Amino acid sequence: VNHTTREAWLTDASARLAPILAEAGAEVGELRVSCGWPARGALASAKRRIGECWPGEWNKDGHSHLFVSPLLEAPVDVLGTLLHELIHAALPAKVKHGGKFAKVAKACGLTGKPTSTVVGDGLSRRLNIELLPALGPYPHSSIDLSAKHKTQTTRMRLYHCQCEPPVKVRAATDTLDAS
Repeated sequence: VNHTTREAWLTDASARLAPILAEAGAEVGELRVSCGWPARGALASAKRRIGECWPGEWNKDGHSHLFVSPLLEAPVDVLGTLLHELIHAALPAKVKHGGKFAKVAKACGLTGKPTSTVVGDGLSRRLNIELLPALGPYPHSSIDLSAKHKTQTTRMRLYHCQCEPPVKVRAATDTLDAS
């Protein structure tokens, strides 16, 4: 399969990750998946959020809405983040990163602290052998936060003189010297 959009790839990936969740005793209902910025901490240098789940109970349509950061590019990292968010979608919102979440995450093959899981070796092999060949390439390239952007250094203002003949002057300050 050669997906043309990130959302199609992520939606297909969600369906293909469902058996891993089922083996861990969790099941996900209807959901929406997108590549997008988390509501908070998306660009933080420390504790950057790379995924987010808005549970179905918080949404008018009853579907969970999952977001994977556009900073992620490596397919295994994207799948690991997506799996983390799918676990949130499968559990009640009040569970957060508590014991039930940690138990399901570990059973799925995620390792590390529950708030910042990573793909373990066994899960990585499974993703590379079973899922990625079927999914095809992730149609996305990461956003480069280190790219230099031109910042405005001064704000030039246009002043009109009421004299004859009229004079227009641009200046970088709010006041002009009357001399």
